[in-house]
Amino acid sequence: MNNILKNKKLIRKNSTIKIFVFIFFQSIITYSQSSFIKGYTHDSEDKPIDYFNAIILLSGDSSLVKAGAFINGEFLFDNLDNNKYILKLSSVSFETKYINFKIENNTNLDLGKLKVNSIKLNEVEIIAKKPVFKVENGNMIVNVKGTSIAEAGTLNDALKECPGITVDNSNNISIFGKGKPIIFINGKEIQSKEELEVLQSDNIKSIEINRNPSAEYAASTHAVIKIETIKLTKDILNISINNNTSINRKGGNNTGIDINNKKGKWTNFFSYKYAIFSTLDFKESNYKQTFNTTINQTENKDTILNYSNSNKLFFGSDYQINKKNVLGIQYSGVYNKNNGLDLTNKKIENTSNNILNFRNKRNNDDNNNLNNIDFNYRLNADSISSLNINLDYAIKEYRSIIKVNEKNLDNNYNLNTKTNNFNKYNIYTTLIEYNTKFYETDSKFGIKYSGINNSGNTNTENTDNNVISYNSTNLINENIFASFLKLNKSFGNLSIETGLRFEYFQAISKLTQNELPENQDLKQSGLFPSLMLSYTDSNDNNVSFSYSRHITRPSFGEISSYIIYFDSLNYSTGNPFLKPTLYNSFELSLSLLKNMYFALDYSHITNEIDLITINDENNINIKKTTFINIENTEEISALISYNYSKKFWLIDVSCGISKYFLNDKNIPLINRNPNWYFDIKNDFNITKKIILTANFSYSSKGYSGISKMDEEYYFSPRISCKFFKNKLIVGLSWQDIFKTRILNYESIYSNIKTTEKSDYDGFHMLRLSIKYNFNDFRPSFKQNAINEEELNRL
Repeated sequence: MNNILKNKKLIRKNSTIKIFVFIFFQSIITYSQSSFIKGYTHDSEDKPIDYFNAIILLSGDSSLVKAGAFINGEFLFDNLDNNKYILKLSSVSFETKYINFKIENNTNLDLGKLKVNSIKLNEVEIIAKKPVFKVENGNMIVNVKGTSIAEAGTLNDALKECPGITVDNSNNISIFGKGKPIIFINGKEIQSKEELEVLQSDNIKSIEINRNPSAEYAASTHAVIKIETIKLTKDILNISINNNTSINRKGGNNTGIDINNKKGKWTNFFSYKYAIFSTLDFKESNYKQTFNTTINQTENKDTILNYSNSNKLFFGSDYQINKKNVLGIQYSGVYNKNNGLDLTNKKIENTSNNILNFRNKRNNDDNNNLNNIDFNYRLNADSISSLNINLDYAIKEYRSIIKVNEKNLDNNYNLNTKTNNFNKYNIYTTLIEYNTKFYETDSKFGIKYSGINNSGNTNTENTDNNVISYNSTNLINENIFASFLKLNKSFGNLSIETGLRFEYFQAISKLTQNELPENQDLKQSGLFPSLMLSYTDSNDNNVSFSYSRHITRPSFGEISSYIIYFDSLNYSTGNPFLKPTLYNSFELSLSLLKNMYFALDYSHITNEIDLITINDENNINIKKTTFINIENTEEISALISYNYSKKFWLIDVSCGISKYFLNDKNIPLINRNPNWYFDIKNDFNITKKIILTANFSYSSKGYSGISKMDEEYYFSPRISCKFFKNKLIVGLSWQDIFKTRILNYESIYSNIKTTEKSDYDGFHMLRLSIKYNFNDFRPSFKQNAINEEELNRL
């Protein structure tokens, strides 16, 4: 009897092992119980059909088996049983095509190239406008190709015209109610915001906005933007040159060349951009310090002149080993140099009517360099299974020299200081992702490791007597290990997506300030789940609900000892004791009538990081600008977008509102008025070659975190023209043509009230852009990078 029981246990054990082995390997080999059919549609000029419908019918009774909408000419249907079928291909302006085929012995079928003839229209010119956006599984997808957004200029310019996306004068991108997104181009994460300037808007097919991403993405990801470019399908060499000239109080120029090549198994891409730019900004700030018996008030009036030049280089190459395997390498380099001059008139007054007047001069010389290399491998095992492996290494260096001359106008006393800052980062990143389909469930599994080594030092010297007044060094080593699993299954019109991410974080920091050491060893681990329910009816109306948990770790600048002295009474620095920020986010979205989108969001935030001004710990007359954690924050936001199009005109209207609730002992408990914004975009097709765009934006008074923002509004027109069979594109745009946009805010923390009014040169800009495409330039190279999250924290 014992032997029988042992044999049964052994049989069960062996069966379990066999089941796990089968589950692991079943997605690498071709299914033996079902088959697939695929093909490629093209027109008479061998160009892919951009958008078409494909339907599979049973040959006997013409009953529907499968159907779908496809782009870029390619289509694929899997899990087909042995039978006779009819394939129906249809697209606007093309003749419908029918093809009979047969699946037998569970074999796969590749129909190859299928030519679809166009319908000829004599002496009729049609100017069609695509819908600006559609919604799939709760994500907004903005069409770019064939719309005026394609004529915007750079990718940043295209993003400015998407509902709910804002791009500030420093090209920082944010999504309304969500903050900074992670950006992907053709499924690959970009490495820095400078990379966005490589891509031109007319090379973009679509932009997808995910406002509540799943556990597939890093736990610090609050929003995702996915960009799909127009792809090459045949061997070709093409070149594009472009130039943008900007005129404001100062001005600048940006010149670039892109070379794209596809030859046999090789796909190569090269891009180089050189930019020079200067700005003249004006800023007024006021700091009011309240003590028990006195009030100190400081008024600053700044005139800021900045000059910058940058070189951006990108090269990448993919080698198609065979139909299933692709090996790639890419390099990117960004080299920025900035020189600045800040002239400040300062007035300090207290309740005893004691007044001090200063005139300060501050020069800064900054160098910021980034080099990044990526190795990647892609395996498409079959129609439903794929493996991606990425290895990244990046090195970033930042150096600055800040010289300050401070003159007391009351006694002619001069103080001269010089501050040297240096930071160097080494970033190592590895990502492995595996996609498959198991029991009709789309599955994705991945693991990621990232390591960051940072070394830096800061010293401040009184150049009048050559005395070092401050010295610090910092060494920080970070390691993050992560793994995730995402599952997606459809039940008729209902789609369910669930995910779980695990992250382990370790940071060891050694900080020395004026020979006083401060060491930290931080270890954290956590689970970050996500859930999405999406229902789409037969009219493409969609309703979606999603939940996700995220974490944002402090950036290196936020925790660094790096010091910027404005004068002897004002400086900024990081806070090495910041805690990570935890988010629990919920979103309900609704899409109706193919042209209306609505989203409602709620987030509970613990230890949100914000920038404040406080008294220096050693001298209350000195003000320190630094970062702090806000104990508890709640945010509610809503977004609605609507578009309407006629033959020659398209209008897109979007409106959003957000309200904050803060709970922190150092922040006044007041009613924080909501902040709302309104955007309206008009596109007019004057002729087939000329497009006029007129955009108006407004944001109201209201609170964003601890800051109370004043209202902003501005109007920006643009016109673009095409010549020489669309090879030459000339555009003229004027951002904030009436110069009404001024940044004005106030914040209160502890005993200091801060107000600031800034007129940035970058807000008001006239720009002439010229682009010429040789041989119908299209970007076919997929940029790979997996370290954007790490680089953004630098």
